Amino acid sequence: MNPPIPVFDICIIFCYLIFMIFIGICFYLEKNKTSEKFMDGGRSFSHWTLGISIFATWVSNMAIISLPALAYAGNWSYFIMFISAPISGIFVVKFLIPIYRKESSISAYSYIERRFGLLASLFCVLCYTLTNLARLGIIMYLMAISIGHLTGYEGKWVILIIGGIVVFYTFLGGLKCVIWTDFIQAIVFFVGTLFILGLIYFELPLSLQEIIAYANKHAKFNLGSPEISLLRPTLWVLAISSLIANFQGFGTEQSFVQRYMAAKNEACAKKSVIIASSLILLFSGILFFMGTLLFVYYNKEGASILTNAISKEHIILQFISEQTHTGLKGIAIITIMAAAMSSISSELNSITTLFYKHIYTKFFNKNPSCKKSLKMLYKSSIIIGAIPIIISFSIIQKSNLFETWNIFDSLLSGGILGLFVLAILIKTSNQNTALVGVIFGCLSSLWLTLSPSWESPILQWVKNPMDSNINIILSLLIIISTGYMAHMNFMPNIHKLIIDDQA
Repeated sequence: MNPPIPVFDICIIFCYLIFMIFIGICFYLEKNKTSEKFMDGGRSFSHWTLGISIFATWVSNMAIISLPALAYAGNWSYFIMFISAPISGIFVVKFLIPIYRKESSISAYSYIERRFGLLASLFCVLCYTLTNLARLGIIMYLMAISIGHLTGYEGKWVILIIGGIVVFYTFLGGLKCVIWTDFIQAIVFFVGTLFILGLIYFELPLSLQEIIAYANKHAKFNLGSPEISLLRPTLWVLAISSLIANFQGFGTEQSFVQRYMAAKNEACAKKSVIIASSLILLFSGILFFMGTLLFVYYNKEGASILTNAISKEHIILQFISEQTHTGLKGIAIITIMAAAMSSISSELNSITTLFYKHIYTKFFNKNPSCKKSLKMLYKSSIIIGAIPIIISFSIIQKSNLFETWNIFDSLLSGGILGLFVLAILIKTSNQNTALVGVIFGCLSSLWLTLSPSWESPILQWVKNPMDSNINIILSLLIIISTGYMAHMNFMPNIHKLIIDDQA
């Protein structure tokens, strides 16, 4: 058990949380509230506000904890995944933002519905909702164990209090509140991270040149093997897979697309992507350098070994817990909180928006009044917000849910990107195109993800031998190729077969 957290640190945490609640109340008290403003924030935001908000949504406590750990335990090979972010952003600016702005819908998947029908859009909504609710549960869980390690408080109470506050201000203020709290939280965790980085640096009795020389001696700045191979995470595998993954994130994630539609014009939406992707590259570099500094700190001559039973995955928490500087734990905790809360609030609002646009108005009430719409949005925000809290409690009991989420993410998210690429490549609408592509894509993802764990001698010859980072590339290629063949009538019309069978 860690010693009690100092009163001054508690005051820092308390003031931060009260300020977040205050912002939510201020936006709730605004006049002329409508359901559309709840979902699009009034469509009047500048590129700087939206860019920083998108950056805050991307960053989570998972990144702040795991990226320094990757650099500490290994090298900078996974930094290549963030170098590709601005490149992917350029593709999104060129191809997708004009489509979204022309579509004018707050939902990213209205375009898919217009091109491939209702079933295709519902598939995207289901995939996005399942993967992101699970992701939010993991974010809450990691936030709880991180804060619990620094304070000694039980994880369940951390989840209930912090999760409850996020749901509260998200429910009160809608997207406008989410964007502005994201903006503030981005400043909080960016400054907090720089503060911790500076502390590590000044704790080292070495100059910057000596630190870099020591890290170079141990190959800590290595960007990975340049070998051309699909069997291991080489530089080229990570570069190509991350380019596609970042394009998927910036281009098809509802939480990002909502920001593009909240911009006051198309130019602002495009600039926000460039700002966000540049900040992601800069911030990830800071986190990797932090991990390198921690390696030097714990391995330099005369340094003490790790005294606590804690894994390398939480090395940054180890360092913070060893320090006695007044206010450090408070700053570290609100840094972790801000990174987690910005992701949670954004995803909760985006899932609520998708539920309203694709479920409620299509199956329950096609023309609801403004009052009924707002009431439904408020109710669904609370219910949806409770789900990640329940999931995080389940993770505490069953840690193997991490693997379950990874499987879900691999199986479901790739299909969304495949549909968008098909929609861009194929100019005429064809529901069979989408259905065939999704079916083959999901089957291939199932094989790519699960087959490496097959132990039966009979199944050895059908195991996927390639590195897991290549899965997203292969899945996307299968969706595009099978969907295109269906479009060209080289494959049976599955959509028609389903309809005839139902008749």
